[in-house]
Amino acid sequence: MISPKYRGKKYGYKSIKLALIYLHTYYKNIKEIYAIVKLENIASSKIFLKNNFVLLKKKLKSNVNCYLYKYNMNNNQFI
Repeated sequence: MISPKYRGKKYGYKSIKLALIYLHTYYKNIKEIYAIVKLENIASSKIFLKNNFVLLKKKLKSNVNCYLYKYNMNNNQFI
């Protein structure tokens, strides 16, 4: 979660991108990454889509409607 005073500065996008680069570099055995985002968290959904995650489905988790995203680590679009 990013503090309100730092929102809108693309820190969420950049942190996910850097995490993907790090994982791709140092953890070659990881094939897929999953993310769960609350339905109403539109900003987070956009960040994951911009980082090449694919929306798999809408699901119910702990009585909260969420989206399930997947990232394929064989995807080299971030390099």
